[in-house]
Amino acid sequence: MTYDRDSFLSGLAVGRNLRGWPKLYGKYTLLDYISSDGNQWFETGICVKPVYTVSVTFRLNQILAAWMTVFGTRDYDGASAGGSRFTIRFHNTQDQLEWQRSRDDSRSYQTVDVYSVKNSFQANFRTVAIANTQALLDGTQKGTFGDAGTDVTFDRYPLVIFALNSAGNIGQGVSGDLRRAYVEDENGNPLAVYYPARRISDGAVGVYDTVSGRFVESGGTGSFIPHYFGEGNRT
Repeated sequence: MTYDRDSFLSGLAVGRNLRGWPKLYGKYTLLDYISSDGNQWFETGICVKPVYTVSVTFRLNQILAAWMTVFGTRDYDGASAGGSRFTIRFHNTQDQLEWQRSRDDSRSYQTVDVYSVKNSFQANFRTVAIANTQALLDGTQKGTFGDAGTDVTFDRYPLVIFALNSAGNIGQGVSGDLRRAYVEDENGNPLAVYYPARRISDGAVGVYDTVSGRFVESGGTGSFIPHYFGEGNRT
């Protein structure tokens, strides 16, 4: 299933009965995107399975540290080479983007590296995803993971967007702009579909999940910066 901003907005314009929209209307303002300086992130509350799909459309801003995480969870903290992991991260010192998805019981992991010019991620919004055995960039397969089975879950530490959940410790944030994110199960059913939004009642900025009707603010320090449609900023 594909979630894109234009079809979403077109659906609203023609009155399409989109899931979660009745709760969004009148309470939240839909935003073009939100920005993090590396300290803002949000927890999905979802413990992923290797067969799930996680997709994030984002744009990189400042280069912060050696590791900057677009989304991720793993069951250890520190530099251990083993353990479960489900993450996409920038390795700044080697100028690469890494997709990582492991199987807990075998203590092995797969890494797919894409060497690319960083300004390609800074000039435009790009979509990165782990879709079961596929590592995807803008819908193009860049690598393949081995079979991790369907019974393995990362049930101790929920997935975090724009940072890495390392055994309950959140870090390795990314300075960037978020346009949308979603999580699907192995059958393509949406578990969460996040769009940037601002709560009208108090001006809080975060993401709105059209599946659960839940509004989520930053779990880090400070608040996301809102960007409205028509501001004339970058692509």
